[in-house]
Amino acid sequence: MNVLVLNVGSSSVKVSISRDGEVSEVDTGPDPALDWTAHRWREFAQQQGDFEPEVALHRFVHSGGVFHGPTVMDAAALKKLHDLESLDPLHTKLALKVAGVVAEAFPESTAIACFDTTFHETLAPAAFTYAIPEQWRNEHGIRKYGFHGFAHDYADSRARELVSGRKVSRVLSCQLGSGASLAAIVDGASVDTTMGFTPLDGLVMGTRSGSVDPGALAWLLTNTKLTAVQLSKQLEHDSGLAALAGHGDMQAIMTGVAAGDESAGLAYDVWLHRLVGEMGRMIAVMGGVDVIVFSGGIGEHVAKARADAVERLAFLRLMLDTVANDEARSDAVVSAPDSPILVVVVTAREDLAMVHRAREAGVLG
Repeated sequence: MNVLVLNVGSSSVKVSISRDGEVSEVDTGPDPALDWTAHRWREFAQQQGDFEPEVALHRFVHSGGVFHGPTVMDAAALKKLHDLESLDPLHTKLALKVAGVVAEAFPESTAIACFDTTFHETLAPAAFTYAIPEQWRNEHGIRKYGFHGFAHDYADSRARELVSGRKVSRVLSCQLGSGASLAAIVDGASVDTTMGFTPLDGLVMGTRSGSVDPGALAWLLTNTKLTAVQLSKQLEHDSGLAALAGHGDMQAIMTGVAAGDESAGLAYDVWLHRLVGEMGRMIAVMGGVDVIVFSGGIGEHVAKARADAVERLAFLRLMLDTVANDEARSDAVVSAPDSPILVVVVTAREDLAMVHRAREAGVLG
């Protein structure tokens, strides 16, 4: 079966194709696929050797608790997806836009929605329930959903492959990029994660604040002229590393730290402090850890960030192989040979997890 896999982000689309079960990422070039017309998508398919997709898998960030696995995007599903836009307006709107154009380009293909939140549906009530009024929880569905599900799913399975000679039960997945989250995974099932009702919660990110005292936000709305819309925008787009360093580029921040830039130093210290604290919390929830996985743009490419995080967890007798860590560029074990806890670096492949889950659900035939 020919499958087109579309991972829509806030400013780009990652595209993969699957032929005869083999999934490969495709470089779409400088022309942003977010803006492609139906004609341009057909040209793209021809460039792949007259690739005619029978199924198009579309990644959606938020299921809102309405969808529980890969779902055919028929009229009823599309209406529900539009109704969920308020939970993640940027990603959902763009994913729906791309899905519409792709459906126009390949009218004979079946569109399937795949949801990041599904991976975290194994969370226990103790992990997903907020201590808030019952009406908020029951009528409005306010609870922890968790995100980056496909990234954590793949990181977990790939890490187990990389350390196949060792018994592994508890995996801490660290998806660290401009968006960032952790997942505590026991025997392949998510038991806790740092993002919550929205992808805004948890770690300090490129432009997102991460966790903030809700009382402070209520105070701002009550005592300043800030509106709810302005507050949401600033937490989402004007906070995080960008608010502390002036930008969200971790590589540039590390350069600034080395040069003694105070703003860069504060940004990195705040980012690392929150990261290590949340890593410790995830490890405690699992009652220990066997493997720590670093993935995402920062997790894969910033060796010092990995080293600094591991150094602060040295009380667990966790040790890195300094050379392996410095040289890691793709899937690799970077812990020292005698470290009781393994550390691996994994290149994120959400597309593979999407295809795997779709096959598992039987929607690929």
